[in-house]
Amino acid sequence: RPRLTLPGADLSISHSAGAALVALSVRGPLPPLMVPGATVALLDEEADAIGVDLEAVEGQKEARCLRVARRFFTPREAARLEAMPSPEERVRAFLTLWTRKESAVKATGEGLRALRSVDTEAPPPGCRFLTRELTIAGRPYCASVCLLKNA
Repeated sequence: RPRLTLPGADLSISHSAGAALVALSVRGPLPPLMVPGATVALLDEEADAIGVDLEAVEGQKEARCLRVARRFFTPREAARLEAMPSPEERVRAFLTLWTRKESAVKATGEGLRALRSVDTEAPPPGCRFLTRELTIAGRPYCASVCLLKNA
C-alpha cells in the first residue's frame, strides 16, 4: 500500500484494462490539480484513510463473478447477487460490491485476505462508499472509493 509522508494525507491507486484511478486525501486546502491527459475530480469530504478500486465492465463473465462472490462475499451479499433477475444485473451488482470491498481493504491496509469480513451493506461507523460507473477512453468501468474517518 503506498504511503505519503505528508501529515494528514493518504493515497490509493487502482488500475484495470489500461486505465488507472488515483485517490488522494489531504487535510486543508488543495491547490488546483492539472494532470495532462487525465480527468481530475475533487470531493469536498475529509477522510483519515482512503481506498480506491477500478474494474473494467467488459469481459466480465457471470459464472466467474458468482464463483468469486461465493468465496469472498458475506452470505447476505452473495444471496442478494444471486437473486438479481438477469446476468447483466448480476455482473454489475458484483462489480459494485467487489470494488467497494477492495477499496475498503485498501483503505484499512488489511489486504485481500480481509475481503470476506467487509460487509458493504452494513459498513462500520465512519466508513462511506462512493461508487460510480465511468467511461474511460470509450470503455465502461466501475469505480469505488472508500472514505474512512477516525481510522
